[in-house]
Amino acid sequence: MSNAVKGALVLFVIFIAIVASCAMCLMGDSKPQLADSADELELRVNNGMTLDKVYDAMTSELREHAIIYPAQNIVRQADGKWQFTAKEGGSPGDIDAPFQVLIFYPSPIGDPYYMIFFDNEKVFHHAWFEYDVATAIQKLLWTTETTD
Repeated sequence: MSNAVKGALVLFVIFIAIVASCAMCLMGDSKPQLADSADELELRVNNGMTLDKVYDAMTSELREHAIIYPAQNIVRQADGKWQFTAKEGGSPGDIDAPFQVLIFYPSPIGDPYYMIFFDNEKVFHHAWFEYDVATAIQKLLWTTETTD
């Protein structure tokens, strides 16, 4: 093999290594980061998302700052899936049955609450509520039991 061919081969290998390292830098970590605050989660939540998808987007620490108030009994199964069963005469699809609400408790108390409202396991609204409004919503929901 001539020196010219060897030199061209070395340059080609160096070029490929540079392109590969640049591509890796641009792609970054392909694993999505989990939301560790309600602010971060708000950016990821969309109408139509399932409760599973919302839960999968949160860190375990954020989950500890949330409570689910169900209109149906919501039980997380051993396989990680959610099971919804009718409660208090309501069944999925009933218009008069209360909705599932995922509430994130603020720190410090008095700050706005982030609430995600589900209709039959899918997000239909999510918003921040001032303390007074959030506590009024909580009082309405308090009569239901959480099985999670």
